Amino acid sequence: MSITDENQADQVAADQPDAQSEMTGQPDDETPADDNTLLSADDEVIDGEVTLPGDYADCETAEGRLFTVRITNRERIDYEMTARKRQWGAAQDSPHQALTFMAWKAAQRAGDPTGQLTFDKFVDQVVEVQGRSVARVRPTR
Repeated sequence: MSITDENQADQVAADQPDAQSEMTGQPDDETPADDNTLLSADDEVIDGEVTLPGDYADCETAEGRLFTVRITNRERIDYEMTARKRQWGAAQDSPHQALTFMAWKAAQRAGDPTGQLTFDKFVDQVVEVQGRSVARVRPTR
């Protein structure tokens, strides 16, 4: 490996997020917690946390653990494909089932322990699922 290759490898490694910070959503020890320079104009701060515009599901387990997942286009398409295959109907026909299914798929993607459950077990274990949207706001000038 040449010195240039080593430098590029070091730079790529430095650009990768810490595995623990990626899983927890918390910055690693080297990132100041109050450093707002990382915020973009599209980010919104809710209760001190940066939230990207989009759809979210706030969930509560039977044990009282609260967690939030971001619902992306991937989860919407997964719902549509599964609903068509299982003849569930459109999301607007059964909004609670649709939101719960998309929250389950988002929990799988995010690595949340509830995502490892089957959908039926997720329905039994997650006693509350509430959807919310964070709007993309563009300031006027």
